[in-house]
Amino acid sequence: MTDTTEWIPQAACVGDDMDDWFRERSVTVDGIAATLHARRVCEGCPVREACLDRALDEEGACGVDNRHGIRGGLDGRQRHNLARRRARAALAATAPH
Repeated sequence: MTDTTEWIPQAACVGDDMDDWFRERSVTVDGIAATLHARRVCEGCPVREACLDRALDEEGACGVDNRHGIRGGLDGRQRHNLARRRARAALAATAPH
């Protein structure tokens, strides 16, 4: 995948406090959990998939404990699981039939 950043200005989070995307679940922003706020912004983002792909690319083979924050609408554990599913699918696609 060729990573570009052309999509970043279109992100729904542009102008938000990006710290909210990396706070603990117990921290609240305007009365809601910071992580829920981040997920809600990501939900309607027109470049969510590009953001998620970039996160997965940057995180590479990191374990679950090294994936932080909400990126592309997913938390670290969800991105870890998605990366594992994609890796398995890619391996299965190249296996002889």
